[in-house]
Parts: sequence; structure tokens; C-alpha cells
Amino acid sequence: MAIKEIVGMFIDDGALALLTIALIACIGLMVKIEVIAGLTGACLLFLGCLIILAESVARAARRKVKGMVHTQSLDRNHAPESTRLP
Repeated sequence: MAIKEIVGMFIDDGALALLTIALIACIGLMVKIEVIAGLTGACLLFLGCLIILAESVARAARRKVKGMVHTQSLDRNHAPESTRLP
């Protein structure tokens, strides 16, 4: 369990880590075999990382909102009759 916590500190979102590694590998390979220029690869890497990060933040926000909605529905179901909303 301690190892899982330590790994979790560095890799909180597995999809974020995997997509970033895949992006780096793909762009690195394309630059290495000269499909694209180095500067173009750097720009694509920067933009790709921004897109991956934005997607990760959006996914985390959706999870948080979904959790809040679930918690509110649980609270409403267990509230006393006098405080329950229709």
C-alpha cells in the first residue's frame, strides 16, 4: 500500500502519463527519421502537451462534479422529512 501511495504521488492520472509518453515517442521518432523538422516537432510537442493537460483537467472536473452530484443525492435521500425538497 505504501508503494502504491508513492507511485500515486508521481502518476496521479495514468491516462495523462501514457498520452504524454506516447506523444513524446511519436514526435521524437518523426524528428529522428526526419519526417518533420526539429522546430516543428518542438511546436507539436508543446501544443500536444497543452491539449493532453487540458483534457486531463476537464476529465478531473467532470469526475469532481459527478462526485458532488452523487453526494448531494445521497444527502437528500437521508435528510429528515422536514428538510427534504420535493
